[in-house]
Amino acid sequence: MKFIINAIRILFFALFIFLLLNGKMMLWLALYAVSLLVALLFGRVYCGYVCPMNTLMIPIERLSKKLNLQTDKSPKWLGSGKFAWFALVGSVVIMLLAQKLLHKNIPILLIWLAVSVLITLRYKPAVFHNLICPFGPLQKDWTVCILFLPVLTVFALLSWPFQPPSWNKNVSTNLRIFWSLFLLCYFPF
Repeated sequence: MKFIINAIRILFFALFIFLLLNGKMMLWLALYAVSLLVALLFGRVYCGYVCPMNTLMIPIERLSKKLNLQTDKSPKWLGSGKFAWFALVGSVVIMLLAQKLLHKNIPILLIWLAVSVLITLRYKPAVFHNLICPFGPLQKDWTVCILFLPVLTVFALLSWPFQPPSWNKNVSTNLRIFWSLFLLCYFPF
């Protein structure tokens, strides 16, 4: 069974690398959006089997233990458990501002991938998974997610302060697909 789980993780990591190299990261975010629906039925499947951060953190943890770099303690400033929500909101705001003002797509997933590796070198993977990762809160706290994301979507639809990417003719098809999946995930008809 462990072989199958590792094979699934490696296959999804290979898909992640393929999409990254071909400039199709919005398709990965669409996969994440679909995983939110799966999380309703099966829990945090994305975190355990699909997430590229988790796949990298497993060997990094082994290396960190061999080099005696890890500590069992987590930083006290993460104790409230709210940092992941701030990370989520901050990531979304940075992505939207960069798209709107700079006309650039910030590789936010790659940034968080690097952060996860660096955090795992010092702390147990659970510190990143449970206290830092911006993708985790939506996977594990659906009551807040159901309240939070429709509000964000309404603001986006009203173009305050952002215009939905699907209305911008210069935005790639992948971004339009992601936005459509995003809206379907949170406003199923």
